[in-house]
Amino acid sequence: MSISFLSLRDFKCHVALDLPLAPFTILTGLNSAGKSTVCHALAVLGQSIREGGHRSRDELLLNGDLVRLGNVGDVQNQSTDQQVFEITLRNETAEVTWRFTGERRNPKAVLHNGEIRAFDGSRKIDFQNVSLGEGVEEPIAVLLRDLEFLTTLRSDPAEVIATIDSDSEHRIGTLGEGAVPLLYLNDQAHISESLRIADVPPTLPRQVEAWMRHFFPGFAMEIQPVDSAMEIMTLRIRTELSGEFHQPPNVGYGPYYALPIVTAALSRTPGQLLMLDSPEAHLHPSCQNEVAKFLAKVAASGVQVLVETHNDHFINGARIAVRDGEIPASNVILHYFGEFTEDGDMHQHSTISIDREGVLDHWPEGFCDQYEADLANLTKWKQ
Repeated sequence: MSISFLSLRDFKCHVALDLPLAPFTILTGLNSAGKSTVCHALAVLGQSIREGGHRSRDELLLNGDLVRLGNVGDVQNQSTDQQVFEITLRNETAEVTWRFTGERRNPKAVLHNGEIRAFDGSRKIDFQNVSLGEGVEEPIAVLLRDLEFLTTLRSDPAEVIATIDSDSEHRIGTLGEGAVPLLYLNDQAHISESLRIADVPPTLPRQVEAWMRHFFPGFAMEIQPVDSAMEIMTLRIRTELSGEFHQPPNVGYGPYYALPIVTAALSRTPGQLLMLDSPEAHLHPSCQNEVAKFLAKVAASGVQVLVETHNDHFINGARIAVRDGEIPASNVILHYFGEFTEDGDMHQHSTISIDREGVLDHWPEGFCDQYEADLANLTKWKQ
């Protein structure tokens, strides 16, 4: 069960945003147009619910393990006089709305009020005074609590990779720092059958390695504990079958960047949420295309995938995955942020659907058209 709708009111740059979500949702568009705010809304709820046992359930934790947004004044919309901001989520059985307020310099917002509207057939049942996590429709709370959010940053590959702690079996971390210990501790875990590469053991480390080899021919990895400190893991990589294993900085940044993405995707289970910021970064265009196809398969397996990207090769890979039947067209949706009107005003977003042949239902101005614009400019220059 996934989140099918997100609504924001007076949160960061969005005065009013109503956004349908799909099993595979792609956010793209201009810089500073509100794409990251969508991820931030989900992440701030997730870290607040995750920390609910250690603090008041009436607080929104703006700074935590998933995202750091500053103070209440940083998340209140600056173009309105509203002191209350609102986040609404909906799945197949319920809609939950949280409204928050707070003193501008406070790093925690206070729950102003909340409500659940549960859908029972054609009837809508209202429940008031809902706190964060407690009383929330269970699938929504669990999905938020267990979500993974990988940013564009990575921990320094030149340093010791990671230390095993209490979350190492389950968490990747926003910098990908948990990928190596997670693989080491889950060496016998089996991944979803629909995502397995044939003739490779079904365990998580071997399938991650096989998928990485799909993106980087010749890829192999070794994960070993440091002899003097068994809780510290080291990673060595090779990208040639006959080559030697090296520290990650000596084989290029691309494989090191992609490894946490593949690990996070294959370690998720149906009903969980994975958010990725620019998963195609540092990769060759053909690899960017293949990563999109891979994530489409992950979404088709039941994991909800939300991606922010500026890359047309990635978007085209998702379109090809639809055309090739890897994922139904109805399970993929694109949102373009930053469409301009004729008078120069910027719309918040435009929703783009994909048909079964991978064709987009419309093409907003500025959407993946820089190649054509540059070609037209060069052609004019040559004349």
